[in-house]
Amino acid sequence: MSGVGKSGVIGEKLVATLNSLHIDATFLDATKAVHGDLGRIKERADMIILITFSGATKELLDLLQHLPMIPLVVLTRHTHRSTCELIRRRPDAILLPAPIHMSETESHGFNAPTTSTTVALGVCDALAVVAAKEVHNDVAAVFARFHPGGAIGAANTRKPRRLADIAIPYHDIPDVDKRAATGAHILMEAYKSRTRWVRQGEAIMSPRRIESIQAQYLDEPTSCIGSLMALRKDWIELPDTMEIAQARDLIALRQKHGKRKYADDGIIVILDDDEITGVLEVGELMKAI
Repeated sequence: MSGVGKSGVIGEKLVATLNSLHIDATFLDATKAVHGDLGRIKERADMIILITFSGATKELLDLLQHLPMIPLVVLTRHTHRSTCELIRRRPDAILLPAPIHMSETESHGFNAPTTSTTVALGVCDALAVVAAKEVHNDVAAVFARFHPGGAIGAANTRKPRRLADIAIPYHDIPDVDKRAATGAHILMEAYKSRTRWVRQGEAIMSPRRIESIQAQYLDEPTSCIGSLMALRKDWIELPDTMEIAQARDLIALRQKHGKRKYADDGIIVILDDDEITGVLEVGELMKAI
């Protein structure tokens, strides 16, 4: 993130929020950047968000010519690309509008950034939430892991740390028609589902399994795509009241003694008595705290 003045402060807040959600982010000072901090940018992995109400902040315009050709987002008051100077100079940039209905001069009698920074902050927070939901299956568990301090951390600590707390609710997983389902159909259903899980009756398909579908299987029936579906015989069935640490230790113990090998895409099915209440990938369990 980069911005100057009050916009820079908004950028630093976005960095802090993203980091608390386990999304790597850093603030790039526009002045320090051209004195060596450009070396912090990883061209194959990073993207840059420039926050500027005017869309023509001099320091950012000066910085722009030195930025590598990586994805660039401009968060600004402009609602049309043609009126934003930064985007005019980088036509491939993404416009993220944060307009205000009335200028601060009209609202308050002076043009100190107030309304504009409030709107920018709201857009940045929305961006952080959406990004976290795209990256993580369980945002709440991730946030609790990386925010152990203060009143928020204390509240997280007091929450029960059972498998039910981090499992994907079973009733939220779309159930697709066996007769019509192909690899492409499953990919589409997973994309539309907020859980990123799909099932066909009792056959369960997790995000890792779905993401591994290769191009040659897009037109194939799901039954012909090896390792895509976890049938009941493949499930690891555990009670929803089991503590996360206890479940993780149980899986590790079974691995150690060679009774069974569990890949990250192994499916844990959470049960309340005999009723399925949730699902979880082994890889997500082993990362949980």
